[in-house]
Amino acid sequence: MPTPITKYRAWWHCHLYENGWYTSVADTFGNESILRSSPWFHYIDALYGITTMQYPFSLGYLANFHGRSLPVRLPLVCTDGDHLVPRLCDPNHYSYGQYKPGAYPLQYGDVWRSFRQVNAESDRTKQTVMVRGVPSYSAVEVTHTCCDWQERGLSQGLWHYMVPGSGIFFNVGRSLISNDNAFQNLRSAHNCQGDHFQVLNCFRTRGFDSIQLPSTFEPNTGSGGTKVFEIVNLRDIHNQVNGCFDPVHSAGLYFHGYDASLPCRCRAEGTGWGSPLNCNG
Repeated sequence: MPTPITKYRAWWHCHLYENGWYTSVADTFGNESILRSSPWFHYIDALYGITTMQYPFSLGYLANFHGRSLPVRLPLVCTDGDHLVPRLCDPNHYSYGQYKPGAYPLQYGDVWRSFRQVNAESDRTKQTVMVRGVPSYSAVEVTHTCCDWQERGLSQGLWHYMVPGSGIFFNVGRSLISNDNAFQNLRSAHNCQGDHFQVLNCFRTRGFDSIQLPSTFEPNTGSGGTKVFEIVNLRDIHNQVNGCFDPVHSAGLYFHGYDASLPCRCRAEGTGWGSPLNCNG
């Protein structure tokens, strides 16, 4: 399997250069000794493993933070203290670099940092690096929780959010990039028609491992929405009962460690809605 981490880092750095580096929580560590002397050491060691780190490393690379173990308190917006309050969160005013609690119960305790210059659903003219997606065979940090839409004992695939800082890497393999949530630019190009289930299955039969949706707006009701980046693992269509990937369908696709050098082994944590993807096995 290709070693994709260089492509991944180069892509994410392009995003940062396009938008400007974050002005808070952007400490940079030139070597392990400096990181060890920082209050962030235990957090980063638990997230990635200190032996997998590459330097220089910056906290500015991270857009997702596991709130319960953070060594600092982040200045949250859209909140009554610690919990997301959608009516306080106009997406037009959720600005680049701001922090808000995760939008779903399955992310309670996590904090998302905005990596969009514009979060409004209607504006697709900015964030051009994001719209281009990531190159095939890149490793990207993702989250996933059970359970995606399933029928006839199979799923559409495993749906993820792309969130640098999750600590879980997914190799996108041979990947498609959709310019909307209905795959309009891809249906005719690959002669794939029907509902989402049928179209995704068609892409799978065409030999694609994943599909990227760089401009999804969720939740799409209320005023707490955020423009997110979704990635679907097309290979893994097992009937989901927890948040773990199937080791047969997804063999060689999931990794952990900052350099994505360690195979990910998922351990089921609960069942049904909200059970998370992890590398704790």
